[in-house]
Amino acid sequence: MKEQGNSFKAKELFISVATVAPALILSIFYKALETYDAAAQSAIYRLSEAIPDSVLSMIDFVGLLTFWMIVALLLWLRNSHRAATFLLVGLIIDTVVANVFKIAVSRPRPPSALPGESIFGVAIRGSMPSGHTERSFMAAIVLGKFYVRQRIPLFILALLVGFSRVYLGAHYPLDTVVGAFTGCALGLVVRNLRLQKLEASLEKIWNRIIADRGK
Repeated sequence: MKEQGNSFKAKELFISVATVAPALILSIFYKALETYDAAAQSAIYRLSEAIPDSVLSMIDFVGLLTFWMIVALLLWLRNSHRAATFLLVGLIIDTVVANVFKIAVSRPRPPSALPGESIFGVAIRGSMPSGHTERSFMAAIVLGKFYVRQRIPLFILALLVGFSRVYLGAHYPLDTVVGAFTGCALGLVVRNLRLQKLEASLEKIWNRIIADRGK
């Protein structure tokens, strides 16, 4: 059983490496695909004319770090401590990877995009990858480990987040494709991490808080 478990983890890690490869290739050669990227963006605008902007703005909110931090907190409060811990670690790793990737590629945002986000007071204006999309796919992979029945809805939600980023003018389509690939790769890595010590530490902190409140 232990050998089978190790084999399964190795397989997932191999898949994560294979998944990130297309993201790296697209990030290197995106300029050669800009014509097709612009055409795809126009097609998305035409397809989404019937969808109210307010609906897509609500979907877009799902991609925010704030949203997934709230999800992690709610999971913890519902005693889903393992799921909350893995999601929290995934969010930390994702934030670092996405922003380093943005700086390394340095693709300008679409002309219609709002000013870039910032982290620790430093503006992050890179367009590739889409951080919202990467974060949503990472969360779908990580939470899918604990909530098998919700896997499909989580992936549909992640796809909608990527769609909303293009429609709202924040990213080009290729940005969201790369974000989806890197998000899935990160999710596969995170869900195979050994976090027992971190889980135990968080449990101790939480129990101490509960005990202090009960005094």
